[in-house]
Amino acid sequence: MGDSPPNLPQPRSPLLRLEDVHAGYGEIEVLRGVSVEVGADEIVSIIGANGAGKSTLLRTVFGMVTPSRGSIRLAGDEIAGAEPTAVLRRGCSYVPQGRCNFPAMSVEENLEMGAYTRSDADVRRDIEALMQRFPMLASKRRALAGTLSGGQQQILEIAIALLLHPKVLMVEQNAKQALAISHRGFVLELGRNRFEGSGQDLLDNPDVRAHYLGG
Repeated sequence: MGDSPPNLPQPRSPLLRLEDVHAGYGEIEVLRGVSVEVGADEIVSIIGANGAGKSTLLRTVFGMVTPSRGSIRLAGDEIAGAEPTAVLRRGCSYVPQGRCNFPAMSVEENLEMGAYTRSDADVRRDIEALMQRFPMLASKRRALAGTLSGGQQQILEIAIALLLHPKVLMVEQNAKQALAISHRGFVLELGRNRFEGSGQDLLDNPDVRAHYLGG
């Protein structure tokens, strides 16, 4: 038989792997054995009806909810139950839906606060680069974050997350638009895996369209 030819690509471990994750709030179990994998340089969508467990899944990965069972590994390291700050330092950022920045501080001050876990000398350079990437931030540099529209605040939150150079960035988004740009997707139903496939396969699946994408 012999060894595999040296020129064949070797299997790569997922950057983020969830296996049989159970989690919830008090006695209410929301996730009932969810498994998800995300590879490096891959866009993955997690969709489902209201109450399916999408937000709880992201909050559990980010350390805001402690799983009662299961494994969550980031770049091979177990992070299940780790504090959010520790998850951030390991390279995972989370941009929740809604407004969660510092409304009484300026856009620039929000970006400076967002880099609080960094101690390198390139923070200022990265802030200016993000302002060039998102011109709205530059034009609103001195404006209070609380005066921004909802969409503008979401851009600010994404920029804050990018300041940390994350290995994994988790963003809540419109399901159809997310699947259209995703390599793969997972559909949750009542805290469990229901469907899995490429983004296009899920968009084309009549059951997914009818029950999770509004027809």
